[in-house]
Amino acid sequence: MAQRRSRRRARMILQSRLAFTLTAILLILAVGAMLLPFAQQAGMDRRLDAQARRAASTALGFPHSSRSTMIQAAVTYNKQLLAGGQPVLGEETDPWSGSDTHGDFTGSDDREYERLLSFDSTGVMGRVLIPSISVDLPIRHGSGSQVLETGAGHLHGTSLPVGGDGTHTVITAHSNMSTASFFTRLDELKEGDPFYLEVAGNTLAYRVSGIRVVNPRGRASDYDFLRAEQGVDKATLLTCTGPGNTKRLLVTGVRNRMPDQIPYPDQAPKDQTAALKGTLAASGTTLLAGGVTLRTIRRRRPPDGRHRTDPFHNHRNH
Repeated sequence: MAQRRSRRRARMILQSRLAFTLTAILLILAVGAMLLPFAQQAGMDRRLDAQARRAASTALGFPHSSRSTMIQAAVTYNKQLLAGGQPVLGEETDPWSGSDTHGDFTGSDDREYERLLSFDSTGVMGRVLIPSISVDLPIRHGSGSQVLETGAGHLHGTSLPVGGDGTHTVITAHSNMSTASFFTRLDELKEGDPFYLEVAGNTLAYRVSGIRVVNPRGRASDYDFLRAEQGVDKATLLTCTGPGNTKRLLVTGVRNRMPDQIPYPDQAPKDQTAALKGTLAASGTTLLAGGVTLRTIRRRRPPDGRHRTDPFHNHRNH
């Protein structure tokens, strides 16, 4: 009888442990499935960051005289745009509107444009940095779908990102994508925040001066403010926003001097949200692992709390 009870008890313990182990495995898999998209996104963000750094390094590898010549050619192009009234902006200026859009947002039909600020075969012309929201993306020519899948794009028809009076460059990127963060957190920027464009070894600093949301299917005049103005140096960051990404968020900055008006990129306010998310993720993983371990230890402990080798375990109440 005692032997049968012992076998039944051992079987119950085994079943209990198997059930707990299965539950723990399912819990770990569920947490892993929830974290996987974030891990994949973080991995892509790191790769894009590396691309941006390599592009900056490649540009610096050119002799100073060559970079100066490239910048001067871009300055001349920008002056021609300003004098010509930027005709591309007379159409619907939105790179995500599909069949309703008539602009050449890839820039591929403009051979001169494709040639300018071209430092390698990848089409990267520079880098956009927004330290407060952990954005570090390569900027490529145009804003066609292929470009926007691999970083930020320069909106063809706007000033090239070399700065100077009478320029207004527009940098575009996706939001709310599962593959990478891109400009997803652009709506966190507020007036006064800095962002930076790095091109041909030069860093241009801008301070946010205006934020607006427009309807891409609205009036063409909604985009008139993207035109360059004589005597002003501006840059606008453009992305999707709103339910179903049906609106366009435009964050505009005015050029400022470093370091008296605006800090250098490595001295700018850092992203506090990213650090907090990392801490919470690490804490959650630690708590989960600790909970599983503690539960396992408790399962292995005898009911009366004594150690299995306790010599008095079988002699209590005698």
